[in-house]
Amino acid sequence: MKKRQVLTRVMGWAGWLILGLNSGPSMGGVIYPNDPDRLALTRMEAEYIVACQDMDLTSPAYGAINNVYGRATWVVPSENAMAILGLVLAAEILPDPNYLTHAQLAADYLVRVQDSDDGAWCNQYDYDKPSDPGQSPRHTAEVMIALHKLGFDPKRYVTMSRGAWYLMDCQAVSNKGGRDDGLLGGGKDSHGMHQGWRWTHDNAYAYWALKAAEAWATKQGEAAFATTCASSTQRVLEGINTHLYDRVRNTGVWHIAIDGSGNPQWPSSGLQNLPSWIQYAPQMLDLPVQDVNSFQVGQWIHDSFQQRDGSCIHYEWEDGQCKTRKYPGYSFQAALCWFDTGHPDLAAAAIRWSLGSGLWQTRRDANNQAGGWIDWVEVKPTPGRRADWWQRFIDTSFYAIAACNGGYDFCHSREGGNPDSLTAEDIGDAE
Repeated sequence: MKKRQVLTRVMGWAGWLILGLNSGPSMGGVIYPNDPDRLALTRMEAEYIVACQDMDLTSPAYGAINNVYGRATWVVPSENAMAILGLVLAAEILPDPNYLTHAQLAADYLVRVQDSDDGAWCNQYDYDKPSDPGQSPRHTAEVMIALHKLGFDPKRYVTMSRGAWYLMDCQAVSNKGGRDDGLLGGGKDSHGMHQGWRWTHDNAYAYWALKAAEAWATKQGEAAFATTCASSTQRVLEGINTHLYDRVRNTGVWHIAIDGSGNPQWPSSGLQNLPSWIQYAPQMLDLPVQDVNSFQVGQWIHDSFQQRDGSCIHYEWEDGQCKTRKYPGYSFQAALCWFDTGHPDLAAAAIRWSLGSGLWQTRRDANNQAGGWIDWVEVKPTPGRRADWWQRFIDTSFYAIAACNGGYDFCHSREGGNPDSLTAEDIGDAE
């Protein structure tokens, strides 16, 4: 069942009134696709993403989408990738080909700033110059996923294949060290040195990225490279199931990370034994691995993060202490999982809290911009403290669009096949 069909059933069951919105016309538990509230949210969030994009033709960052509204001094490849997915989704839902045009411009920027030496993307850019030269695998993998969602493009094939080679370099024991477990290491640090920890989210994103590269190689007629990518993806799956899956705790989820010897690791000593969204990344990303879509995974997410008001918390280590905060972004991410694990009531509660949290910027701010979600509200140690009003990140807008339209299929293909290039004409034909 498509996830968007799941939403129509979820919202037919819960009703848009449970979200504090007016219900659209419905029949037989299915809300019509032109429900005005859902479409208005989709457009507002897509417009916010566009507002964050550098549209100065003379700018070296032309097409880049800044992490928040403002000049392109905080450009994060993985966030740009999620913003592209949001724009593509909005273009299909509304439909509006203008959003696809903006998505393609963002992709063009990402192609331009790819590292010419190793095929990776750096963690962060100031316009077109790296401001964080580290190269976490997820940044490269998420860009590849976004390029694939836009559709095969022969002009971008070299970009895709070079990204795949970087991910496979991270998988090589000669680079990551430790055991030959099939997993990617942590990429390169700011000094260009490979890191040995195997992070679950890096490997989950890398799986779909390498599947995308395999599909592109097939279309390009490079069968040998397609086979190489296929072998790499299979090893990632085996590594996730064998080494990252947490069999000791029997929770149905995965370790945050392991070292080269297979020992579980946490982002910092202050967060040791605390749960993280990284542990359910394979579920959110629809990986074909053990326990994905199981009821047990959905229950673990609820037990670990969801509060009585429906919100989902996240733990941050900041200023020498652990801080517990409620996030719209993590609430939407959890909802994407719950659509698939048989927990529609939990998904509805998370979406309802997000919409009513006061963190959604529905009115124009000091920059004359509406849309986006203030990043968090604190539970501990300072209850009610909020992130700054301008800290409204573009990836949250994607997750909001996806969750409020019934979920998202991160699978590399549509309807079981490899998608051909998606064009503005395709969107226009749907109007």
